[in-house]
Amino acid sequence: MNAEEDISPRVNQLLQICKQRTVGYKYIAENIKDLQLQTIFDQYSRQAATFAKQLTPYIEIESAHQQGEINSDLIKELNEAIEQRNALAILNASIREESNAINSYEEILNEKLAADLVIILKNQLEKVRASQNNFQLYLQCLKNINLN
Repeated sequence: MNAEEDISPRVNQLLQICKQRTVGYKYIAENIKDLQLQTIFDQYSRQAATFAKQLTPYIEIESAHQQGEINSDLIKELNEAIEQRNALAILNASIREESNAINSYEEILNEKLAADLVIILKNQLEKVRASQNNFQLYLQCLKNINLN
């Protein structure tokens, strides 16, 4: 069994996270009223779709065709937040999901991987961290506005 076969399930896990981010962020972008947040979530949805495409060559063929589905608890939480127009709750859920993604990237990067895959994963991890930071900054701005 070669290293690529050993790592395929872990890469598939990241692929599923990317698909969940794609579906979840697209859902938010299509349902939230705040135009700035629509733009941000649309951008991160497209980014996650690109990440998924980059990972697809590193997994087994049958795994590549699995559909990304959003976690049902998360969709319930997002629906409630969207209905209440609660941007703070949406951002908190997004920050939490990005944290989960970051942990998954960090775990797989501790494995023995092909050099080209390491480059892809480090690049993606850097961008996921940046999106989490952007969500945190936006959240802090909203909190500051609500305090005034």
